[in-house]
Amino acid sequence: MQASDKSGLVLGGGGITGIAWELGLLAGLAEAGVDLLSADLIIGTSAGSVVGAQIASSTPVEALYLRQLEPPSNELPARLGARERLVYLMALLRARGDLARFGRLLGAMSLRAASCAVPGVYPPIPIGDRTYIDGGFRSSTNADLASGCAKIVVLAPMSRRVGPLKSPQQQLAGLGASIVIEPDPASRTAIGNNVLDPAARRGAAQAGRAQAAAVVEQVRGVWS
Repeated sequence: MQASDKSGLVLGGGGITGIAWELGLLAGLAEAGVDLLSADLIIGTSAGSVVGAQIASSTPVEALYLRQLEPPSNELPARLGARERLVYLMALLRARGDLARFGRLLGAMSLRAASCAVPGVYPPIPIGDRTYIDGGFRSSTNADLASGCAKIVVLAPMSRRVGPLKSPQQQLAGLGASIVIEPDPASRTAIGNNVLDPAARRGAAQAGRAQAAAVVEQVRGVWS
C-alpha cells in the first residue's frame, strides 16, 4: 500500500472518562456505517492507547462499548490534586516552551514522588532498563505521528494547547485530510471535572455515542 493511501485513527488521552467517550463515539460511528476500526494506522496516547489496544483485538466495538456501561467494581477513583497541578504549572514555566525540558522536569518529579504513568497519580512503568511516564505529557494526541496518512481522524477528549504542548490541530498542519472530534457540551458535562473517576464512565460513554450522530457526516467526508 502506498503511503498516500493510508488512513490514520488518532486516539487522544483523557483518563477513564476519555476511554469511555472514545468507545462511545466509535460504536456510534460504526452503527452509522463509518468504521474507523479499519484504519491502517492506529495511534493511541494515554487513555487512547487503552482504546487502541482494545479495538485492535477481536472484540467487537459494540461489546467494548457495553462494558463501559457496567457499574464500577472494586475501582477507586483517583484525582489530580492541587499539589500535582501546581507541579505541572511550575514545570511548564521552567520549561520556557521547550518540550523536551518539560518532559525531563516531569520525569524527575514522578520519580521523586514514586508516581506516574500520570505523574503524581500512578507509578512509572519500567520497560527494559528505562522508565516511562504518560505519553500525554508530550502531547494529548501525538497526532503528528500520523504523518504519511492521506486521511486522519482524531478523537481528542483533551486537546487544548498548553505551554510547549501543541494542539492536535497544530500537529496536523500540512498532513492529509483530517478532522478533530472533541467533546461537545453534553459530553463535557458527562465527563465532569475528574477524568479519573470510574463513576463517570457510563455517562461519558453514552454521551460519546450520542455525539456520534452529530459528527458522522463530517467524519464520513474525511474517511470516505
